[in-house]
Amino acid sequence: MINENIKYYRKRKGMSQEKMAVKLHVVRQTVSKWETGHSVPDADILIHISELLEVPVYQLLDLNETSLKEESLSKELERLNHLLAEKNKKEKIIKEAYKKRGIIITLSFLSLILSLTI
Repeated sequence: MINENIKYYRKRKGMSQEKMAVKLHVVRQTVSKWETGHSVPDADILIHISELLEVPVYQLLDLNETSLKEESLSKELERLNHLLAEKNKKEKIIKEAYKKRGIIITLSFLSLILSLTI
């Protein structure tokens, strides 16, 4: 996936997240979010990343050269953004479930203590 590729090629160039961020005129946290899959760069930045890391855009996107010609860069980024939104939505649902589970366990524990004291 694009996040793993950005990290791999950045490290292969011996570049820190900070140095990459400076060259791309973004903050280091933005590079971190790209590499952890919490966001994807827009088309313009992706082209700059490609130039900076000396890697073709299609390699960063895990595509072959032919499929990049058939499918525009913006459509591929739109697809990746959609997948990212779905992933974030699922993570939010899981966090909410864990939160509710914690409340249920806490209330169960308190009711057990209360019943034992009565």
